[in-house]
Amino acid sequence: MISLSAKNLKRLSLLLAALSSRVVFAGSCGPELFPDEWGEVFLEQESDWRYSQIHVTGQSQFPLALVAESLSLDLEKRFDGQSILSVGEGFSELVPHLNARGARAIGIDLWYHADRIPESSVGTAMRQYVANNRRTLVSADARGLPFRAGQFDVLVSSFLLHHLHEQDHPYEVRDDNASVRFFREVGRVLRAGGTAMITRFGHLSEEREALDETIALALGDAFESSVEQKITHARDLRTGGDLEVSVILVTLTKKR
Repeated sequence: MISLSAKNLKRLSLLLAALSSRVVFAGSCGPELFPDEWGEVFLEQESDWRYSQIHVTGQSQFPLALVAESLSLDLEKRFDGQSILSVGEGFSELVPHLNARGARAIGIDLWYHADRIPESSVGTAMRQYVANNRRTLVSADARGLPFRAGQFDVLVSSFLLHHLHEQDHPYEVRDDNASVRFFREVGRVLRAGGTAMITRFGHLSEEREALDETIALALGDAFESSVEQKITHARDLRTGGDLEVSVILVTLTKKR
């Protein structure tokens, strides 16, 4: 177990507030939530809370199978010659897998600079992942992607959007919101006819209006869009059992 500062407890409460119902959330919050020390936190909430079980772990990021399932991505498919950008790649192993299947994939995340990786056993694994994939990983901000317009055929982003949403104005969709800036960058770096698949934790009944407004403000009528609720699956690291994870999948196709 780890001890969280008041600041990080507040950030954790904001993350929990983004979720609803009695569905499990499982995943890694990364070094931005636990900047000094990594560990496991298990919170058991009673029936008067909206969460039956919350599992936040710094021991590993989202496994490749969970990322692929949330994105409706077939891991057995060939991606020969496709230019793919993974935004918020973390160390999910998605980029090396796509490249092994013929893609020209690049991953970005904020923490790929060495000074952002914690000194811990997890940090050692993170450094090794970056070292093994140094030619295809870029330290960059999703709100200002360092790529030219129309560079990518496909953009994928798994479980990043809720972190951006935490930075948004709490009461309205505004032009300077982090999530608006992110979607605007998605629109810029995709080629005409390109597709983006973006997931976040949450329930569509609560998030649909804000998502629709955000996409409309960022992209106007330049994209065809669909938003759907998905239940994906992960392994409970304590029990070895199956967890259901409620996610929202946004699919965007840039009009020609």
